[in-house]
Amino acid sequence: MGGETLERKRRCGMLVLGTSTRMHWAAIVFGWPAAFTAVALSAVGLVIRRPALVWAGAGVGLPFMLYLLGAPRFWFLPAAAAPCHFAAASALARGSARLAWLLFLPTPLLTGYVLAVVVLFAPCRSSMPTFIALLRGINVAGYRMVSMADLRAFLAELGFENARSLLQSGNLVFEARGSSAAMERRLEREAAARLGLETDFIVRDSREWGRVVSRNPFTQMAADDPGHLVVVFLKEAPADTDVEALRAAISGPESIVAEGRELYVTYPGGIGRSRLTGTMIEKALRTRGTARNWNTVLKIAAVIGA
Repeated sequence: MGGETLERKRRCGMLVLGTSTRMHWAAIVFGWPAAFTAVALSAVGLVIRRPALVWAGAGVGLPFMLYLLGAPRFWFLPAAAAPCHFAAASALARGSARLAWLLFLPTPLLTGYVLAVVVLFAPCRSSMPTFIALLRGINVAGYRMVSMADLRAFLAELGFENARSLLQSGNLVFEARGSSAAMERRLEREAAARLGLETDFIVRDSREWGRVVSRNPFTQMAADDPGHLVVVFLKEAPADTDVEALRAAISGPESIVAEGRELYVTYPGGIGRSRLTGTMIEKALRTRGTARNWNTVLKIAAVIGA
């Protein structure tokens, strides 16, 4: 596990829990009524010197403590707190109120600690940005072959979360922190080092992808023939003069519109027969890119909820 992953977990409170917090979230929340009832019953029992209430509190809170045993990095805390809670009830029954309070104390402290971890973790999780990484020119005619499973494992090794892939053309979705530009540089560097894969990664975050969908200038083509509407995702926004030069060089029925770092292209006569190739586009715009048809753009938008 890399240092960045550890640091992110430390900031999010995950390092303390030490296990799959996403899976545990529902279980922990489900246990809060019992945990709070256990603390309240026992505290009242200690105040009014009723051992039965402390026994009841220890019993009600036991499932919550047993659940917390599943967090390997601090399993010893509930392992100690649970028997201390029962021992508090026994001490109170023997008339030792001060000892009973001391033995009970680990339970509310541990409950408050776990509550703080969950409260601190929740905003960190919800603020985790979603990114889309498009790989340029992989799995084409036996060139730059790489499996989607290997790419998902690669993202996990880098500490990125919720890694998914769509189709075989190199469309990855994951959650991480950082800018799109920084993500591109890191992915390209690490892919070369870890996978021996030297290619361009074109990265957009979920908001940028939403704008790609909403800014589509060819809405009729998107509705009637989405397979022949293509978005070329570029490394850099092209100069207006380069876009005009490319438009002037088109000899067929194709149309283009540039919006920031995206170039929308229609191929009414078909993509395979068109002279407006990816090489021609990159040469004219003086930047590299990778193309996806409108069906793929919408599928990715559906995956990320854009």
